Amino acid sequence: NSKKVDYNKVFVERFLKPSLEYLLKYSKLDFFKFESINRKLRKLNRNESAEEFLAKGILASIALFIAGIIIQSFVHLSTVSIIVYILAIAAIFAPIFDLNNKIKEKNQKIIDELPRFVKTVLFQYRYKVPLVSIIKSYIDVAGDELKAELIKLYADLEILPEEKALRNFSDRLQIIEVQSFV
Repeated sequence: NSKKVDYNKVFVERFLKPSLEYLLKYSKLDFFKFESINRKLRKLNRNESAEEFLAKGILASIALFIAGIIIQSFVHLSTVSIIVYILAIAAIFAPIFDLNNKIKEKNQKIIDELPRFVKTVLFQYRYKVPLVSIIKSYIDVAGDELKAELIKLYADLEILPEEKALRNFSDRLQIIEVQSFV
């Protein structure tokens, strides 16, 4: 199992990163879009780099393109090969669309839970309960999506000033409703 991980790293370092760097030079994927993908991957707690993430789509596209050539060359089904070529083009963009959909789903789950969270915080804050205690107790009842973010907020509240920790929380989520609450 550890050898598989090492081979994967070698594959990524020697083939995928140089290939992606070459493709990035000639594509419209600039540094900010690349960092946006990294930020979205971190938000979803995925332990892969943007290079690895984008490589999946590129490799799927290459495989489909080769399949299209084989279909056209040996089976002579031009209609099927055209469909496979279209799928190859779509495979490049599919991971990014999938990533954006997962981010939207996560944000929607957080937004759905937000009214209950806000009521709890405001109610307990009214009675002078420290925010760090409120967050710590709410982690136990929070939904999975919000829980992960609240754990990070709790860690920030332990070491940072309250205002800075809340701003970091808001910046991590990038949800307008949370930003207006903070």
